[in-house]
Amino acid sequence: NLKPFVVIGKWHRKKVDFNREINEATLNHPEAINAHKSYHINLKNAINKIEQQYGKGLLIDIHGQGVGK
Repeated sequence: NLKPFVVIGKWHRKKVDFNREINEATLNHPEAINAHKSYHINLKNAINKIEQQYGKGLLIDIHGQGVGK
């Protein structure tokens, strides 16, 4: 009965990089800052639920790759 948690950042990496510190990741753009904060809040909530229910879990960070335009 295990279920995955999925947190998806739907911003192009040129606009916000969720794996970097917020100022570097967003270039201080207000919308990108909000997206970065929201992503990390959702990620932390998923981690907390997993820890509460199971004690531990597996976090996999997957990046898509597309052809540049």
